[in-house]
Formats: sequence, structure tokens, C-alpha cells
Amino acid sequence: MSQIRPLLILLSLVFLHHCKLEENLPEIGMNFAGPIAIDTDKDHEYFYVLNSDYERTYNTASIRIVPVDDDPEKHTAVTIPRMGKILKIIDDTMFIAYDRARRDELGRFEIWDLSTDKTRPEKKWSLNIDCSPLSLATEKDYPYFALSCASGDLWMGTLTDPLEDSQLKLTRSYSFPRRAMVINTKRDLLFAFPSDSGALTYTDQIYNDDLQGPNEIPDSFEDGQFRRRTSHYKYQFIVYDIAAEKEKDFAFNELDDFTNNHELRWTYFKLTDSDGIAEGEIDDTQKYYRTNFYEAKNDPSIGDSDSFFLSHRGNEKSPHANNIIRVTIKGDPRIIDGKIPLTSDFLSFQRIYGFRNLGEVDDIHYPSQFQLIQVANENLLIANHFRAPKYWKSDERRFSISAKSLSNNGSVYELTSTKTDRSYYQIAATPSGKSLTCSFYGSSVFLLDIKPGEEILEIRHIF
Repeated sequence: MSQIRPLLILLSLVFLHHCKLEENLPEIGMNFAGPIAIDTDKDHEYFYVLNSDYERTYNTASIRIVPVDDDPEKHTAVTIPRMGKILKIIDDTMFIAYDRARRDELGRFEIWDLSTDKTRPEKKWSLNIDCSPLSLATEKDYPYFALSCASGDLWMGTLTDPLEDSQLKLTRSYSFPRRAMVINTKRDLLFAFPSDSGALTYTDQIYNDDLQGPNEIPDSFEDGQFRRRTSHYKYQFIVYDIAAEKEKDFAFNELDDFTNNHELRWTYFKLTDSDGIAEGEIDDTQKYYRTNFYEAKNDPSIGDSDSFFLSHRGNEKSPHANNIIRVTIKGDPRIIDGKIPLTSDFLSFQRIYGFRNLGEVDDIHYPSQFQLIQVANENLLIANHFRAPKYWKSDERRFSISAKSLSNNGSVYELTSTKTDRSYYQIAATPSGKSLTCSFYGSSVFLLDIKPGEEILEIRHIF
């Protein structure tokens, strides 16, 4: 007993010291701390900025609410836990996903309601999840949503009325991260494309596809065992049949041969420059396999249910990457009568941004998050380029916001920085042109004015 007592006293002191440390951290208040995600309400009156506080500067984090008109009386904040990773708003519903605070802890997913008071959102539903969130796909007037994790896990959710009855279930474990996800509501399908979420190690490659005839499988993997090799995952996207899986209540399904055949498809395409010249030297027995897609989204301004858009990135080993691509669904990707359709049978790919012959991108551009929106009767593509200092040398870093008119294939204008305190990260734009971008490393935001065909002006740097 005499030996145990000092140990208990020591443990008590450690516990008290930890509690004291917690108490001594300041309140976040109206400050920014590692802002990591941003969106606007449906009426474009407010920007919602998710403070992550990854560096643990404060006791908590917050949702910082910034009025589009920058009225000082309307600025406010809502306290939330640290480690926020994703914030997305559809209609009056706000989704927030949190990363693990420690490896042995769980992530978290929450659903909030904005319908009563946009400046005081109400949390309606939450769930602890075994997931480090990577991406969220959800669409207007559609009850299902998808959450991907850094591990490759896929969770499917059901949004209900009331929100308190919503559900979220683990449905697949794909063993490879896929950040770029989009839901096609017309077909009840989810498309999810492979992503290099850390240091860029995966690159586009030209492979022969001729060993057993053109069957999409690169000859390098055509050894009868390719399904049990993980290296091919970086070149495969997911076609997840929401219509079929909702009938099974989104039950978990192991990644067996059946799931492989139905859901894992090969990602390959060849693009052209604005003058119609095709990239790369590829013969009839080869295909250009692609990887590292950051974001996928539909374009609400055109209401085209047969297309979506992708941001595609790469380093110097992927010389034809760093584009925004329009993907057209021209056929049915579902398996019919046991026949697996080829990717080229149901998807086509067209570059809309990233034309090197026009000088739209160079070797340091790196398109990540993007937005399609109509401003002053112009259909704009607004792209964020973000090269994290963790993965790029100082002379290879760039943080920028680029804008291009798609109405007349206009020129690109850009706001650029190489400084970490002006590390533009993500963009939320409104039809007025007023936009907001985060400075993740600078713990601040920038209020911008995007003038179609002219320039991007910085209105105010907000700390």
C-alpha cells in the first residue's frame, strides 16, 4: 500500500496539470484558427468558415459566420469541437465532419439546421465514426449522401425529416482513398475517383492493353491475380449503385470479386489542347491511365444531369495533368446480362481548363477545389490551386485563385501568392462576385470581388 499511494498521488497531479492546461487555453471567440472549409447559405447572404484549430491554440474551434456584405454587426461565430475537416451546405442543411483528435479516437459527423436562423445554426444529429473524413457528396433535393475516408472506407447516409432521424452507415472498404466524389441523381449512381491525399507519389501512366485483347486491364496487371494486388486501385474509380444498395439498407459488403467487377472501373482518357492536338504519343494498343483527382461536382447553373466536372492534378511526372475536366455520361455503366461496359463506352472526357497552349496553367499550377457559378450572366469556373508546404519545396509552392469564363472560353485571370500567411485555400463564390477564401496557415480569410473577364480584387483581409 505504501508503494501504491505515491503512484496515485503522481497520477492525480498529472491529471490536475492536464485539466489546468485545458483551462488555460483561451476561447476562440471571433478568431480564425486553421480555417479548412468554407461554403455559403442557399441565399448567398453568409459565408460559413470551418475553423479546425489543428494546432490546438484554443479550447475549442468554431464555425465563423461572415456576412457577404461584410456588415460588422452581422459577424458571428458558433463554438464547436476542434478537428473539423468538412463543411458543406445544401439548402437549409449543414454537414460537418471531424477528424480524429488522436489515432485511438473516433471521428465525428454532424447535421445542422439553418432554417430558423442562419446566424445561429442548430445541431440536430451526430454520430461518432471510425473514419478520418476525406470528402462528402450530397445533392439538392436528394435524400442520400456519401462520406469517404482516408482509409478508403465509404459511408452512405440518409437525410430524413426530421433531421434527428437521419442515418449514416459503413457500406464499403475500398482500401484506397477516393476524394473526388459526385452523385448523379438522375441515375442514382455515385462516382468516386482515386486521390493522392498526401505526398504526391502516384502518377499518370501509359500502359499497353493488348495481352488478352483491349479489355481495359493494363498488361502489367494482366496476370490473373490483379484483383488481389492493391497497386491497380490508383487507376480505378468507383461506380456505386445507390438505387440497388438502398434496397439493401446500405449494408456492408466485402470487396470480393463480385464487388470488384461491378464497382471498380478503370480510369483512362486522352485530352486535346484548344487547337485539337491530342496529348501524349499513344498507339492503338495503349491507354493513358489517370490518377490523383481532387474534387468532382455537378454544375447547378446549367442543370445538365448527363455531365459532371473533375479536377485532375499531377507533378512533373504527369505532364498532361492539372486540368478541370468535363465528364459526359453517354451510356449506362451498370452491368447488363453479365457484360461489364468499358469506361470508354459510358464516359467521355473533355478539358475545359488547363490548356497549356493558351498559358492557362504552368508547371506549378495544381487545381484542387473549384466552383462553377454564374456571375453577371457569365458562367464562371473558379479554381483554387494549393501546394501545401509539407509536400512541396519553397520554390514550388503556389496558392492561387483562378477564374475563367466558360460562356465564351475567355482568358484566365488569377490572384496568386507564394507566402504561407496568404495561403489561399478553397473558395466560396456568390452570384454577385463577392467571394471568400481561407488562409489555412495564416489563420485568416480574404474577402474577394471577382469581376468576370477582368480581375479578382481583394476587398479585405479578415483576421
